[in-house]
Amino acid sequence: MARACWIVMPRTRLFEIDTPKGRRGLFAVRRFDRPEHGETLHVHTVSGLRHIHHHDHGFSYEVVVDTLLRMTGNFREVDQLFRRAAFNVLAGNCDDHSKNFAFLMSADGQWSQSPAYDLTPSPGPARRGTHVASLNGTPAPTLSDLQAFGAGCGIPDAPEILDQVRLAISRWPELADAAGLRRTLRQRVKENFLG
Repeated sequence: MARACWIVMPRTRLFEIDTPKGRRGLFAVRRFDRPEHGETLHVHTVSGLRHIHHHDHGFSYEVVVDTLLRMTGNFREVDQLFRRAAFNVLAGNCDDHSKNFAFLMSADGQWSQSPAYDLTPSPGPARRGTHVASLNGTPAPTLSDLQAFGAGCGIPDAPEILDQVRLAISRWPELADAAGLRRTLRQRVKENFLG
C-alpha cells in the first residue's frame, strides 16, 4: 500500500513461521544499509541524532522535517516525508516514533532520507489510537491537520499528494487480497484507517 502511495520502500515480503502458539505472520524488510555491491552505509535515526527517546511525546513531524533539512539540505525530500506522514495518519500507523525515521550517509559523506520502514498500520502504544509523533500540534491528526502541515512545509502539491495517498489506501481490499491476508486481519487493519 505504501508503494502505491509512491513512498520509497526497500523490498518487502510477508511470510509465516511455526511458533509454539501456532502459525504467525511476519513482515520482512530488506536491509537498505547493505547495498547489493557490498559496502555498508552509515544509518542514523532521528532518535539518535536528536537524543529523543522513541516514546517521547514531545516528538513531532515538524522535528523530522527540521532534522531532514539539517541533514540533507534538500527541500525536495520533504515531499517524500509528507507522503509518509499522510500515509501514517490516513492508514492508522500510530507507531511513528523517532526510531522509525532515519538517514543514510553515502561513501562520499552525503546524507539522504532512508527508505521508509515499519509502516504497518497500528493503533500505537497502549492501543490508544494516538500517534507517537504529533503533527500540527496534535497526537490525533485529521485530514485538515495534514493539509495545514503540508502548507506549513511549503509543499505546493500537498493536495495532490494527499489525493494520491487517499486513493492508494482506498485500494486496501485488493492489495490485501494480492498479499493473501486473511479476511479477519484485513478488517482489523482497516479499523485503524482515518475516516
